[in-house]
Amino acid sequence: MPFDLVKIINADHMPEKVSDPNRLKKEAVPYLGQLKQHKSDPKKVYLLIDPLSAGSTLVEFKTKDLLWAEDHSTVTSPDQGSVQLVKIWVKKGSVGLRLTPFLVSDFSEVYREHLG
Repeated sequence: MPFDLVKIINADHMPEKVSDPNRLKKEAVPYLGQLKQHKSDPKKVYLLIDPLSAGSTLVEFKTKDLLWAEDHSTVTSPDQGSVQLVKIWVKKGSVGLRLTPFLVSDFSEVYREHLG
């Protein structure tokens, strides 16, 4: 699927725009990770940065803000799972979302003890 998503992203962009690496660096910022399309909104993608690490970061971008994408490499974990890494170039000035999971819990008692 990452390869198909790379083709979809690149379909809207002229090859001459990305053939000059200096132009791409001036207009976009690269991010590297495991790329997935949003399941309910095809106008968004998720990128899991450092997917084999316990400290991975999940970010979301709008596909209209992606200027270019390229397959990068396949990484294999010790348990023999593999992940396809993709480099995406996101237009400077775009808004991305960093998605941070958290455990829903009531810490009010802890706060009262330490801050009260």
